[in-house]
Amino acid sequence: MTKSSDKAFTLIELLFTFAILVFCLCGILLTYINMFILSDLARDLTTVTNLVQLKMEEVKKNNFESITAFRLAFDENLLFEDQLGYDSAKKKGIVVGEVNVLGYDDLKKIKIYACFKSRAASKLSRIVGNDINNCTSSPVEVVNLIAK
Repeated sequence: MTKSSDKAFTLIELLFTFAILVFCLCGILLTYINMFILSDLARDLTTVTNLVQLKMEEVKKNNFESITAFRLAFDENLLFEDQLGYDSAKKKGIVVGEVNVLGYDDLKKIKIYACFKSRAASKLSRIVGNDINNCTSSPVEVVNLIAK
């Protein structure tokens, strides 16, 4: 006849199993949190890329001689600082347009890029680009050649 204690788990075995379970659940939780952060970043990158492409289309509609460099801040609602309803308290980033005249009088190179805060409404915001006030480079960039 066997003792009933031979069929049960010891306290050490239960604690060890619980520790492994907690360790695994923490790993899954961290992966889940990172998934949300990367999802927000992807959404913001797509939104700002569309905004930069829209600005490029506006520049292409202008007269060739009137195309000049610009620097515009935009808010969380994607309104530029020169638009009605822009809220500077909700500034999300800046769009910069550089114009370079190439070796020809009838050809210009337009480069538009943006620096911005991802998750701007959160304290965990991440700056994409080097600086949202003095943007000089960014992963969101559109370059185009415009002829007269």
